[in-house]
Amino acid sequence: MKIASEIGYPVVLKIASPDILHKTDVGGVKVNLSNAPDVRDAFDLIIYRSTRYVPDARIWGCLVQQMVPLAASKCCRMSKDPQFGPLVTFGLGGILVEVLKDVTFRVAPFGREDAEEMLEEFAHGRC
Repeated sequence: MKIASEIGYPVVLKIASPDILHKTDVGGVKVNLSNAPDVRDAFDLIIYRSTRYVPDARIWGCLVQQMVPLAASKCCRMSKDPQFGPLVTFGLGGILVEVLKDVTFRVAPFGREDAEEMLEEFAHGRC
């Protein structure tokens, strides 16, 4: 609640766990929280749902972020591909990343030019 009041309302809470990749699948995201009691209640609910759906998950708490109105969710993640090694993914985030597959990939390490190219590909729908 302290961090939310420092950031300013409205805020978003997301479960922070290395074992829960798709936060919305477990009810691990609450948006548009506009006051301290809402944040407290959302935190309790997110922790409850996350531990119920993924009992062995390591729960670090919740990430508090400023709510950005009318923004499409984006994802940027790193994984280790068995064939290519370190792989960076950027594109459409949230639950739609799995459905639409609107993402671009680069094998790491790469430079600024490649990173800017990834952003351009996404911005112009060429993922």
